[in-house]
Amino acid sequence: LPVKLIAGVAGFRGSKKRGLATLERVSREGRWIRDEARTLLIVLYTREKRFAEAAAIAKRPVPVPISTTTASEPNAPSERSTSTSASTGGNPCLRS
Repeated sequence: LPVKLIAGVAGFRGSKKRGLATLERVSREGRWIRDEARTLLIVLYTREKRFAEAAAIAKRPVPVPISTTTASEPNAPSERSTSTSASTGGNPCLRS
């Protein structure tokens, strides 16, 4: 209760229902913090004794990002960056 009181005085407002809905959406559709949202949802649902929902989130498969590089050459330079010019001294930053 004191934490809520201090947070309210500091200007933090919100609803638990809306916060959980946002975390659910981020855990499904998020890009950068999807894993953190899933972990937080599992912890929050476990604290509220909503074990079935926590287990469902934990069992949900984690999508793997699609890579644009091949597995055999993860750091292969592009065709453009391999060509050098005598006029720039080989410095790719000076190419026009």
